[in-house]
Amino acid sequence: MRIRSDTPRPSARAAAPAWRRRRPPRRAAAILATSLCVSLAVAAGCDAGGGPGRGSVDPEAAKRLLVEVLDAWKAGGKPEDLARKSPPVTVGEEEWQAGSQLVSYELAPGERAVGSALSCVVELSVKGKDGKAARRRVSYDVTTAPPSVFRRD
Repeated sequence: MRIRSDTPRPSARAAAPAWRRRRPPRRAAAILATSLCVSLAVAAGCDAGGGPGRGSVDPEAAKRLLVEVLDAWKAGGKPEDLARKSPPVTVGEEEWQAGSQLVSYELAPGERAVGSALSCVVELSVKGKDGKAARRRVSYDVTTAPPSVFRRD
C-alpha cells in the first residue's frame, strides 16, 4: 500500500545541484550574444596605438587645463564661463557649482593616465557659502580631446 503525500516530490532535475543542471539553449545563446556585444563595445573604445588620438591623453595639456580651471575658480569665475569658451570645457565640480570659493590649491605629485583621462590629486582650500573654510584632498579626471572634461573623481 502506498501513502500519498500532499507535498509534491521534487523532480530529478530540480534535485540536482545547480552546477549540474543544464541551461536551456536559448539562455546560453543570449548570454553568449550579450558577452560578444560587450566585448566588441569595449574593444571599439580602446586605442591600441601609442600615439595621440581616441583613448590617449596628453599629460602636459591636461595639467595646463587643470591649472586653467582651478585658476578660473580661484579668480571667482563660473563653470559656465568655461563652457562658453572655444574649445568648451565641461566642468563637474559640485562645490564650485554650489557657490563655494576656492582659496588656494596645490597639485600633488603622481598624476596617472586612466584611459582617455589624466587623474590628478589636488589639495584644495575651499570656503563654503556658509563661510566655513575646509581643506580637502581630491582627485580630478581631465580629458583633453574635445570636448574637454574636468570632473571630480
